[in-house]
Amino acid sequence: MEELQSARQKVVKLFGDVQDVEEAVVRAEHRYEGNCYAIAYIDLADDVVGRAGELDDFQERILGDDFFDTIGDLRWNKYLYIVAGPKSLIHDGFEKAKATIESNKEYARKRVVSEDELETLLGATQHFTPSTSGKDFNVVGEWEKRLVAAELDELLDRPTRKDVVERIGTRSAKRVPVADKTLTLNPADTPLAQKWLASISIDRFRPIHDGKSYTFGQVTLIIGPNGTGKTSLLEAIEYFYCGHNRRHGSSASPKITGELFGNIAPLPASAESGRIRARCFSWYNRDERFAKAILGAFTRYNFLDTDAAFRLSTELEPSEIPSDLSRLLVGADASTIWDYLAKIFPEVETAHQRSIMRAEECRQKLEIAQKELKDLQGRPSNGKALTEAFRTALAALRWKAPLATTPLTTPDEVKGLQEVLGHIQAVLAAGSAAVSLDAISARARELDLALSQARPLDGERVRYGREARQLSEQALAS
Repeated sequence: MEELQSARQKVVKLFGDVQDVEEAVVRAEHRYEGNCYAIAYIDLADDVVGRAGELDDFQERILGDDFFDTIGDLRWNKYLYIVAGPKSLIHDGFEKAKATIESNKEYARKRVVSEDELETLLGATQHFTPSTSGKDFNVVGEWEKRLVAAELDELLDRPTRKDVVERIGTRSAKRVPVADKTLTLNPADTPLAQKWLASISIDRFRPIHDGKSYTFGQVTLIIGPNGTGKTSLLEAIEYFYCGHNRRHGSSASPKITGELFGNIAPLPASAESGRIRARCFSWYNRDERFAKAILGAFTRYNFLDTDAAFRLSTELEPSEIPSDLSRLLVGADASTIWDYLAKIFPEVETAHQRSIMRAEECRQKLEIAQKELKDLQGRPSNGKALTEAFRTALAALRWKAPLATTPLTTPDEVKGLQEVLGHIQAVLAAGSAAVSLDAISARARELDLALSQARPLDGERVRYGREARQLSEQALAS
């Protein structure tokens, strides 16, 4: 049996030690610190359709004994990869065979893969792709790009849903452009993103911490019973960096200073809006204009959303876990916008369906109007009877112009008939001279003779006119 040699080379390169189970089938183990945690069987025969036809016998041969001899959890961590090469991919029954294999759950999880996919699936797991940009992926920024392209970016500001649904229908849900101002980081804030926080002094923030100072290492563990100020300490640090907090706890402006590793002078917390916006933009590439959005940005990157974590740990409703995890990952601003979009989506869908219904009603009314017009055009009328009589008379007169087929007389038909009528009237005006074709011809000859006799006289007229002008000029000169 032929096998895919290039695929075998990839497997050997990834695992090093592989075992031949049968012809064109190898076995390899995933190991960590010398311990096996998963077993992979790779079929290199390039016969996906054939394997699907004998799937029960095939997996019994290569997996049966090993399945029951395996101890512990490894029995449930076995994977069968059937590689689809050129021969399998061009077979008419490939898709059906692939579906049959992958839907079978006996002995091991099964995947039909290409050679290109094999290395990715069997190689070291990479949950994240390293970034060279130094910037975190901005969920709201990505939404903004797509909404701007669709002229729907007004939705980012979460306007009243009733009003914006109508603007969505008229493609006018676009943000009003605002002048963009470059945000420059204050030089004193540069160390904040480069050095660890060594200590913090707190006053006028929360009674439990007022007048106290705390020191930190590169990693600091904060422990204590409920109500001893663990969260308040984190929120004081949050205030030091972003100048805002969800709950100050005091009517006075907090006075918080921090010292960084390697810095001699302590840095006071600042609530200056321009300075805080510049921090958010410089550190996280987020050009936020509102204090709440800036706070959400800092909360996302530094402390996550503790409320979401609390809900996750106490409610544990399976349907709510994905939503809570999403809030932990994307931050408060993206979560708020997503909630807004989730609420407005069914309203837009409803408006869309109503528009479809109105369009269908208009289409039906148009069809009815067209049918009524056609019925009216088909009914007998004086105009139609006169038109038929008119065209019958033209045919009897051997009218050579093509006749129209419209229910009523057209302007072109009338124009042609008027031109002919003018010619007839000219002939009739000639009187007895135009009683026959011979008479008309004789009359034409007489006119030609008179014209030939008049031409010399016209020359004389021109000469006498010229002489008269000369005499007139001489008289004026004397």
